[in-house]
Amino acid sequence: MSDIMLPERIRIKDIAELAHVSVGTVDRVLHDRPGVSESSRLRVEEVLNKLDYHPNMYASALASNKKYHFIYLLPLHSQGDYWCDVEKGINAAVVAFSDFHISLDFRYYDPYESNSFTNEGNTILNENPDAVMMAPTSASITQIFTDKLQEALIPFVFVDSIIEGASPLAFYGQKSIQSGYYAASILMLLSEEKKQVAVIRQLKEGKVGSNQQESREIGFRNYMKKNNPNCKILELNLRARYPEMDESLLDNFF
Repeated sequence: MSDIMLPERIRIKDIAELAHVSVGTVDRVLHDRPGVSESSRLRVEEVLNKLDYHPNMYASALASNKKYHFIYLLPLHSQGDYWCDVEKGINAAVVAFSDFHISLDFRYYDPYESNSFTNEGNTILNENPDAVMMAPTSASITQIFTDKLQEALIPFVFVDSIIEGASPLAFYGQKSIQSGYYAASILMLLSEEKKQVAVIRQLKEGKVGSNQQESREIGFRNYMKKNNPNCKILELNLRARYPEMDESLLDNFF
C-alpha cells in the first residue's frame, strides 16, 4: 500500500485497487449491503481503517437522488408572531439544501386544545415521513407522540422547548427553566428590590399554551424563592380565547 501514490481525495476506485476488489464490492461494504465474501469485506475494512477513510456524505446524498419528506408540527399563530420567524428560517433551510431533494410540510396544532396535538400527530404518523420537527406541547402528550415516532423509527427534532425523557435527534432553543431564572434575576435588578411582582399568563381552562411557558415560570419561581423569598408574587390569568377581555382584566388588576 505504501508503494501507491494516493490522491489527496481518496476515491472508491483507490480503495478497490488497494484491497484488490471491485469498485462495486467497496460500495457494498461502505453501505453495509450483502453480496460480499468475508475475505473481501475484511480486506476492504482493513484498507478503510488504514486510510482513516470517511465517506463524503454530501456527495453520497446528491448521488443517491433520494427524496426526503419532512414535517414540521408547530402551534397555530397569527401574522407577526414569534413562530413566523421560525417558519421563515425553516423555509430558508429548505432552499439552501435543495440539492438534497427535501420537501417540507407545515402542520399546526391548537396549543390550548390537548386533542389537537394528538390528532395532528396521528395524521403525521400515517404519512410516515422521513423526519419530524416539532414544538412540543405538554410533556405527557408530547411523550406519547415521540414514543410512537421511535417505534416507527422516524427521527425527530425539538424546537423551542425540550421534553425530559424523550430522545430527540437534536434540540434548538432556550433552556426554559434557566431563562425563567435569568428573567427573574434581571427583573429584581431593574425593580430595585420591589416587594411585589406580577406573573401574567394566558390560560384556557386553567392550562398554559406551551411546555416552555410552564418551565419558564418554574425557573422564575425558583429564583424568587432562593433570592427574594419575602417578595410577594401576584398572579393574573388572561383568557387566551377572549383577548377582548384583556384590557378590563388588566385595569381591574392594577
